[in-house]
Amino acid sequence: MQKIAIQGAGFVGSAFSIACASAKRNNRFIFNVSIIEKENQKNLIDKINKGIFPFETDDKKLSKLIKTHINKNLFCSTSINEYKKANVIVSCIGFDCNLTKESFKKNRDEFLKNIKEIARNMQRNCLLIIQTTLPPGFTNSYIKPVIEEEFKKRKISTKNLLLAHSFERVMPGSNYFNSIVNNWRICGAINKKTIKKSHNFFSKFINLKKYPIKYFDDPIYSETAKILENTYRAVNISFIDEWSRFAENIDVNLYDIINTIKVRPTHNNLMFPGFGVGGYCLTKDPKFIDASSKFIFNNQKLKFPHTKSALLINKKMPNTIFQKMSNYFSNNLKNKKILILGVSYKDGVADTRKTPTEKLYLSLKKSGSIVDLQDPLVKYWSEQKIKISKKIPEFNNYDAIVFATNHKQYSKINLKKKILQRKILIVDAINLIKDKFRTNFKKNIKLITIGK
Repeated sequence: MQKIAIQGAGFVGSAFSIACASAKRNNRFIFNVSIIEKENQKNLIDKINKGIFPFETDDKKLSKLIKTHINKNLFCSTSINEYKKANVIVSCIGFDCNLTKESFKKNRDEFLKNIKEIARNMQRNCLLIIQTTLPPGFTNSYIKPVIEEEFKKRKISTKNLLLAHSFERVMPGSNYFNSIVNNWRICGAINKKTIKKSHNFFSKFINLKKYPIKYFDDPIYSETAKILENTYRAVNISFIDEWSRFAENIDVNLYDIINTIKVRPTHNNLMFPGFGVGGYCLTKDPKFIDASSKFIFNNQKLKFPHTKSALLINKKMPNTIFQKMSNYFSNNLKNKKILILGVSYKDGVADTRKTPTEKLYLSLKKSGSIVDLQDPLVKYWSEQKIKISKKIPEFNNYDAIVFATNHKQYSKINLKKKILQRKILIVDAINLIKDKFRTNFKKNIKLITIGK
């Protein structure tokens, strides 16, 4: 068995390690996989070693596979000695920074501490793959020199270094596992030998026949590709926000218009109106082009106005809903009972990182509202330290209901039975309530929507 060491057991590392552990040849497992986490993550480590996937997910395949492989060819520990045994090391730790030099330096130094742990222990000719989303140029400017310096101290020739960057496209949800093994990848490597070894590794557990990998002979191509694709998506989302306001103003249904436009293959990626941008990637990745330009390539002239404008618009989007609610209640939300349906940032996932619901929740609380939260997938909202109800309560106990996340469970709600005689505000931020049903609403029901 080849020995694989995964640095970090977060949303990427935990699922990626299971994908590696499940690789087979002739009905036998190919890899012995160790996940290395920090000592302060004891709860996470304990869960994994008990065969429990450490994050809430409705992907039954992941939950089943971790039980199959744990303590057989999958382990989680805090021991950096695992790096010494590895043929392949994959770094899956996060990197984030605000658009200041101090923030960049702080996060850079913290990230490089973890890379040094690897460099001081890895074997010569061990393949190191960085999966972390990084500012373009980071691998060449910082990671490679740090490892080369440690190699020299260890009397290892830098010619033995096998280093690549290949970002993840992991999507938590019902297809969590499949998003790793059935997805396109880009890999930027420092030399041809690294490309060959990377291909050999990925071919063991990724469906390369259907999803071939694009290789480059420089890590900056992979780094840049991840930032560009996520920035494009973030800008696309922000672009449609102003059209949503326009559609609301002239009383047309923007969803119907966009569906008509999407018939054209050249325009099928046009975004629908939305409540806001959330998740770990789209809220931070667009910042990295500016960080790269200023702090890695020392170019102060490029300003990236479209990207910065998109970040600002997306950040403010949840405030649109809050303002509409505030206006409805004559700017007096104190003691108003509000139910928010949907805490996760995206439908079908239990991920609450940077969820737009948080901005609305905090604004309502600040205004004195009494806010209840419900989500079919989220049991505990760690960022706010709140237990979340799985059961949908009776709507008639509330002054306002907000549909914030487009979970499939909400489309099954019988609104006619849920909404009786009480005067109530329904905020539909997910296009749940179709136009035909709107005509059946009673006069005591006020409906607020986005983009129509």
